[in-house]
Amino acid sequence: MNFKIHLTFLILFSSFLFAKIKGTVKNQSTNEPVKGVNIIAGEMGTATNEFGEFNINVSIGTELEFSHIGYELASQLAQNSMLVEMRPTVIKSEEIIVHAGLSDESLQKVASSVTVINGDHIRETGADHFQSLTEQIPNLNWAGGSSRPRYFQIRGIGERSHYFGE
Repeated sequence: MNFKIHLTFLILFSSFLFAKIKGTVKNQSTNEPVKGVNIIAGEMGTATNEFGEFNINVSIGTELEFSHIGYELASQLAQNSMLVEMRPTVIKSEEIIVHAGLSDESLQKVASSVTVINGDHIRETGADHFQSLTEQIPNLNWAGGSSRPRYFQIRGIGERSHYFGE
């Protein structure tokens, strides 16, 4: 009987162990919402929607880490309602070459098709998320999703063509 009472209390009050944390992430300089911010708390994670809003089920006081390309890493302790301001940062680097090879090469030595995305291109297009940039690269597609992990698919590898059978 004592076990049943303890079990009942445990079930009834287990909802207090985790709270639904709600919040908004904004750009510290412009006060605009930031979409696509990754929010990590241990093994839990989520991302902000197009309005910079997020929900995550963690206990109050859990440290949340906020990250996004072009912003400094931020962290805050979880509260019922949160407002997180992220400070923009400038990424300074030479051209970045991403390819499937195992070594670094300069752009002049690459024999295959290459797409270059530099800072001017990012400013002109207003791309604010990695996926926005990948959508501008020919033959690079997002695949998976829903119940499967997302991954890149390059030049239709693994796709079945309607023109060549199957």
